[in-house]
Order: sequence, then structure tokens, then C-alpha cells
Amino acid sequence: MRAAVVGMMLVALVAFASDRSFGQQQPRRGLDNLLGDTQETAGPAQAFVPATNQLDVPAEAELKDVDKQIKTAYEADYKGNPKLLAEKLNAAADETKEKDDPAFKYVLLLESQEAFMQAGDVDNAVQLLNARGGLFKINMPVEKLKLIKEFPKPIGAIGKKLIDLSLKMTDEVTCPRV
Repeated sequence: MRAAVVGMMLVALVAFASDRSFGQQQPRRGLDNLLGDTQETAGPAQAFVPATNQLDVPAEAELKDVDKQIKTAYEADYKGNPKLLAEKLNAAADETKEKDDPAFKYVLLLESQEAFMQAGDVDNAVQLLNARGGLFKINMPVEKLKLIKEFPKPIGAIGKKLIDLSLKMTDEVTCPRV
């Protein structure tokens, strides 16, 4: 029942975000359309990132190698409680210096975010996404949308938080601050 309500709310959100002009052909403005074609931005895109001292995202091959090392080192934790795994990975990410080893920092933040998602912790997952976006040149709107779409079991309070995040994101895209 709750899943149906959350689904209806997301449909209403997309309908609200769409542009319904009569007699004029204008592009629809759903969440995907507001962010542009996500297929064009496969991989970390630089389009929405201002010129700062952020680091480039390490090469895909390097990230895969680091991911394999981390999953081997935390193999037992991956089979246990996702919240404990997320906390351990987050602690390891805090100890890793991004300038010394950017690939490890990036993967630890990403894996910790995904573990918090598995544990149903929206706040910490978003916080880690924001931390990763603050350190590395990633397309934050696309990454936030990916987080919302891939969150497992978005029911109850989790669904409400994801809807709030969707609404906030829609406001940021449609009503940018001047």
C-alpha cells in the first residue's frame, strides 16, 4: 500500500515538473529531462561543476582495481550488516587523504554511500554523495537522481525523504538561485 502511495507521489512529482503548454511544442520537463540526457553524460561529466580545486575522477580501470581491493579487504563485512559496513568504510574514507590516494578516497566514499543505501539511511547516503561531489568533479544532479532511482525499498519514512530530495532537486534545477 505504501509503495503504491510513494509511486503515485513520484508520478505526481514528474507530472508537476513537466511543462504543459497548450498549443506550443515545448520540451517536457520531468526529472530526467531537466538534467539532460543521462546517456550523454555516461561517466563523470564536467558540465555542472564550476572551476574549482576539485580533483578529477580517477580512471575507470584504477577505480575497478581499488574496488576489488576494498571488497577483498572488507569481504566479511560485506556479508554482514550494511550499516556497520558503511560506518567502517566511512571511517576508512575519513582517514584516506584524497590528494595522496584519490582512487581509494573516491571508491570508499562511493561504497560507503551504497552501503548506507542498503541500510536504508537516506541522510548519510546523501551526505556521502555531497562529500564525494565536494572533492571530485562529478555531475551532482545526475548522481542525486541515480541515488533516488536506485534506493532499495523506498517506503515509509525513506520514501518521504527521497520525495523531499526529489522536490528540492527539482526546485534547484527549475528555480536556480540568482
